[in-house]
Amino acid sequence: MTFDGLAIYLHQTFKSKYPPTTEEHLEFLKKEEEAEHDKQMMDAAEPLLQMFPQFLALEGDGDRIVDPMGGELPLRPVVGVYPATYIEAACTKSEEATLTYAWEDAKGHKIPGFDCDNDAKAGSYSRRVSTGITIQQTAFCLGFFLEERIGQKFAFLRDSEGRLNMDNYQDNTARTIIHEAYKYDFIGLPQAIDGAYGAEDVYKLARVAGTELEFVNSDSYTIDALSIYLHQILQSDRPPYRLT
Repeated sequence: MTFDGLAIYLHQTFKSKYPPTTEEHLEFLKKEEEAEHDKQMMDAAEPLLQMFPQFLALEGDGDRIVDPMGGELPLRPVVGVYPATYIEAACTKSEEATLTYAWEDAKGHKIPGFDCDNDAKAGSYSRRVSTGITIQQTAFCLGFFLEERIGQKFAFLRDSEGRLNMDNYQDNTARTIIHEAYKYDFIGLPQAIDGAYGAEDVYKLARVAGTELEFVNSDSYTIDALSIYLHQILQSDRPPYRLT
């Protein structure tokens, strides 16, 4: 009882997370807590994963590709290329190598003047060649590959309020790709520029500057496209909005 009473006293005095114990027991408690946390996260994600089976491909070893409409696809991941890139199982190693080499050549740091800033995720560039054709390309930076996918956002947003808040979709691969795509002049003229980023600043731009600047701002179209997509996927009464 002496050690038990001392442990209770020290626990209350230090206000520690765990009462004083041995190092081995403390490690055991931490592993139990981590296991319980993982179980809670998976339990919370399960209903959504059942609604959208394509997100199940986020789990496992990456060899199983799930069709959003249900069923298995005859595809396999390409090693060394962005993880969401897949080719038909029937493709030869030579054909796969062509894609791998193209990926290496497309990296921004391989081209002088196309380097990414430390905080950049992607950048779109355009140049007009002698024939009058405009060549447009997007270089994806390291920051892009550190972003979450939309499916991962869904899995960890537990309530409808969180899933309908556009502020929760500021950083993800879908937003970055759409943002850069809207800068291509064959999608819209005049070519979109970066006047404001994120839902809050986009709304501010619309209220302060009106359509004169809003309709040439890339993220304005990006946020709108994401909102429409999320509205359809979540089948909510109204599109996602800002709560703050």
